[in-house]
Amino acid sequence: MAGATLDVDTEKLRLFIRINQLEERYRTLVENANVGIYLLMEGRIAYANPEFQNMFGYSLSELSQMSITDLIHKDDRRSFIERMNGGDWIRCRGVRKDGSLMLLEWSIAPLRYHGGFAIQGTVKNLTQIEFLLTERERLYRELEKLYKEIQKSEDDKVKFLEMISHEIRTPLTIIYGYLDMIEKGQNSSIEKIEKYVEGIRNGADRIKEVLDKIVSIEMIEEVCEVKWRKVELSSLVKEVVESLTSSKRRKNVNIRCNLDKVIVECDAEKIKAAVRELLSNSMKFTFGGHIDVSVSKYDKWAIVSVRDTGSGIQDIERIFERLHIAHDIKKHSRGIGGGLYLAKRFAHMHGGEIEVESKPLKGSVFTLKLPL
Repeated sequence: MAGATLDVDTEKLRLFIRINQLEERYRTLVENANVGIYLLMEGRIAYANPEFQNMFGYSLSELSQMSITDLIHKDDRRSFIERMNGGDWIRCRGVRKDGSLMLLEWSIAPLRYHGGFAIQGTVKNLTQIEFLLTERERLYRELEKLYKEIQKSEDDKVKFLEMISHEIRTPLTIIYGYLDMIEKGQNSSIEKIEKYVEGIRNGADRIKEVLDKIVSIEMIEEVCEVKWRKVELSSLVKEVVESLTSSKRRKNVNIRCNLDKVIVECDAEKIKAAVRELLSNSMKFTFGGHIDVSVSKYDKWAIVSVRDTGSGIQDIERIFERLHIAHDIKKHSRGIGGGLYLAKRFAHMHGGEIEVESKPLKGSVFTLKLPL
């Protein structure tokens, strides 16, 4: 009998030790869980693990004096209480000790505890998860937008190369035509030869203009130094106007100038190039009528305005894009594009801006603003 009693006591001891080991293991898991774990008795918080305490910012002693509904946003309390009895998952807004809100997901599990009724469960903070999901959606939309922009950029490059090919091939054809006439016309008069030479020169000028534009567009992407010096802006603009109207190809364009004397500090060559692009753009799309060019001061800005009576600009929101080829409202297009992109970049290098307004069949106004 004594041996049997000893065996029973030994087995009880083993069970006791095993139970203690399991309890210790369970306690360790609960204490180190990355979700909030709680126990409610009679509506009060009887236990909350460290994650629960950190989540709400209260100590265990503070939580033990609180009802679970004290941690729920006032507008969500009624639905929370109604769903607690169902032993369900509940999503609602929680309130931290500092008053900040978070989106929570509660698990509710009713049970018997020490002869009474209790509720145990977990709570997860979904705020970060919701943020990550929202951020993922935002990144997805940005990637989708970037993909479309890349596709559009590739299409623009193809159109750009086609336009370059056309813009170079056309004057080359003219040059070869005049050269053939000179070779075959042994008895041609001096006047005819001069006409042929003028045609060749105009064709060569056009090719040079196209090549210069391509080089400028590529070079602008590199680090570009601004060579600052004081410049009389009206003289600079007058020089640009004279250079563009001196060519016989431009002789039918009527340009009227009103140039006030304004001194600015700038890179003369870059601003000259910007003004040239604005004016040449207006000249391309103004068939008859006139162009008004003015230089003035307004507030802290030097203003260069180019106003034309052309037929207006199509896709006005895109005209400053790198490879965009401008069209007027009648869908005419001339040139290889990129000039207005250059002009705007040069303006930005000086802390300035270029603005544009356009009305169908009434013309456009380009305004270059430079800080004084």
